[in-house]
Amino acid sequence: VDRLKNPTRRPMGGFRAVCLLRPTGESVRALRDELEHPTFDEYHVFFTSTLPDHLLKDLAQADKRQRVQQVQEVFLDYLPLGADLF
Repeated sequence: VDRLKNPTRRPMGGFRAVCLLRPTGESVRALRDELEHPTFDEYHVFFTSTLPDHLLKDLAQADKRQRVQQVQEVFLDYLPLGADLF
């Protein structure tokens, strides 16, 4: 487990990254930065709710080396209804 913005991470050839991200501009920017100088051979990206179209286009344009193998929305965001109820 690691953050996308880890400047000390070295290239991990032969490994795949599984990225679980919130669908925000900040998260997509961090992934775009990672894809400029990828440290993994493949990226499997999962967003916790619906990704706006403009952010999906930004991500697609950033994947110049075609390292992203899949992008999925898994709908893991939730709001607690009360202190003892989800």
